[in-house]
Amino acid sequence: MAGYNDESPASVADGIEMAAGLLARVFDRMDGSQRSRPCTYNFPEPNEVTIEWVGRHTIHEARHHLADMERGLQIIASR
Repeated sequence: MAGYNDESPASVADGIEMAAGLLARVFDRMDGSQRSRPCTYNFPEPNEVTIEWVGRHTIHEARHHLADMERGLQIIASR
């Protein structure tokens, strides 16, 4: 566990921004053959996917978590 609950929201946001930038740079440097390489994604069960799929799935999941955080912040702000 990363212990995000013990960190300030600003610190967590900075870490997320840094990780997103690193992910973007990695994928930006890959060519089509690198992005189409197969790999095994183990959740919910092992399945062969491409590196590009992993990147797209990561962004998709991050958007869901961002929406969850925004809802949580709205609830806190309305109290």
